[in-house]
Amino acid sequence: MLHIRVTKGVDKGEQIKTRQGVVSVGRSPRCDLALGDNRVSHVHGEFLVVGPRCFYRDLLSRNGSFVRSGGETFWLGPLQSEREVKTDDEIIVGNTTVLVEAVLPEGIRTTQRGEDDFAATRAVDLNHHGRPEEQPLATAEIAQFQGFLDLPSHDATSVNETKAAVCDALLKVFPEAACVTLIGLLPGGGEELTADRLDIAGAVSASQKIDEDRADPRYSFHVLAQSYAGRGLVYYGSGAAMPDAPSVRLGSMDSCVCLPLWQGGELSGFLYAYTVAGHGRPFTRRDAQLFWLLGGVASLLLSRAADAEQRSRWRAAAAAGEAVSGLSHDARPVLDALGKNMLGVEKSLPAVARNNSWKFVQQDLKFLRRITRDAIRRARTGRGDLRSREVRLRPLVDEVVAMCRRYFLDSVHRDDVTFINACHESHTATIDRQAAQQALINCIKNSLRPLREAWGHRQDRSGTIKIISCDDFQSRQRYCLLSVCDDVGGIPRQVLEQLGQPFVAGKDPRGLGLGVYIVSDIVGRMGGQVRIATSTEPAGGLPAGTVVSFSLPKNDQARKLSNETSRPRLLVIRDYPRYRKRIEKALSPGD
Repeated sequence: MLHIRVTKGVDKGEQIKTRQGVVSVGRSPRCDLALGDNRVSHVHGEFLVVGPRCFYRDLLSRNGSFVRSGGETFWLGPLQSEREVKTDDEIIVGNTTVLVEAVLPEGIRTTQRGEDDFAATRAVDLNHHGRPEEQPLATAEIAQFQGFLDLPSHDATSVNETKAAVCDALLKVFPEAACVTLIGLLPGGGEELTADRLDIAGAVSASQKIDEDRADPRYSFHVLAQSYAGRGLVYYGSGAAMPDAPSVRLGSMDSCVCLPLWQGGELSGFLYAYTVAGHGRPFTRRDAQLFWLLGGVASLLLSRAADAEQRSRWRAAAAAGEAVSGLSHDARPVLDALGKNMLGVEKSLPAVARNNSWKFVQQDLKFLRRITRDAIRRARTGRGDLRSREVRLRPLVDEVVAMCRRYFLDSVHRDDVTFINACHESHTATIDRQAAQQALINCIKNSLRPLREAWGHRQDRSGTIKIISCDDFQSRQRYCLLSVCDDVGGIPRQVLEQLGQPFVAGKDPRGLGLGVYIVSDIVGRMGGQVRIATSTEPAGGLPAGTVVSFSLPKNDQARKLSNETSRPRLLVIRDYPRYRKRIEKALSPGD
């Protein structure tokens, strides 16, 4: 049951107590909680009750939503649209505040007793059916299934997390199993299963430590192939001899059960579990039937998680599309109006044109016009508005450093960051100047983020950011390297492997990685390449940090050649110490 109440706004006092799984909020009369606030969208958001948990989701509203929880406030918008909410949390939409009074899952009563008493009570609810002569199920027996009973309330927004939860729950339901594995299938097909179709990297297992000397295979390919061919359950047990396969012998498998999983009418993977001789009883036919039943639930949960992941990508793509469409409708007249207003100010006050701060404002406006025009043209025609010409790198870096100091550092912490411009006066590249500025600003902002977070927690922390130019090691005649090196900590490996793809976590685990994706896109369109080397620990006498290098064409001929050869736009360098030492050799003494 969900109980919410309006505590601030024109609808103060309105409340809803409902057992619905979805409760909509907005100005539309059709919403469950209809509000009269003009700053609230037609259908602004919704509450989702999933088992004992509740989530609030912003539905691409015009002004977004805020969730106030535990003394912190979180903004929800197109790219981060939902958050779990609990009792006493507040949701702010427009000028209206909605308090979550209570969240109670359907069919569960509040109790002051312990967990064991609650499990026994639940057993009576499931088994009694009003006939006092029947005995309730034992607490231990219910506890065996409790993990799987909780799965439908699992936050199914991550396929990998759902896989792990399924395997852990099944291992508790079948405690005699040595291992439970969920392994997916890669796209392909055919009459027979081949090893290259198995998603080995994405396989998830839950296992018991039984014997130190025994090999621990997660499955038998021979059994998976039988399940694939028959499109159904495969069961070995009750005295039936296991197949004479290497994985069976190495794992001392005594019995096993394998179930194909389905998604959208297609076979998507397998659930596999096996027992070991001498460690508990082998699987029985009843175990196989129960495995088949629970496997069907697992298949539904995995499909739900995959759909949730896909929907989040669609929402992000839709938001990006709305942003680009909004640029063509709103940004151009707004920026034109700003330009006209600035010209009017300069005519009235001619001296302001010589003011450095005013020059920065002009540069900002010119920068915004450039990016807006490029986005609009690409959205309409598929062709960008970048123009490459010869640019000296050292003055470019000086301008970017000045902008970053002004944009991202306040007067208190300005001296805590040391910027070193180690670009040689003679180094040039054939690039779009403003696009290169945007790429450099993004990289420096990423380097500053850990420092700014430390300052936000009142921690004293300083760092150094070096921008270095040199000839590209791979092609000295055609390309130069422009590298941003920091010493503020590296990128975690699991995040590093995902960089360069949209809608993934970036260097900041709360980010979406769109910055890196956009940078690699811009540099690639200029005929260049982005290279990243990083380490989260000191290595080779170097501090933990990151090097982001732009391999940029030196002339127009190199730029055209790079577009013809289709170099990868993003390259991850694995040997961080060696790569950084080669880059920093370009630092001149005294810089």
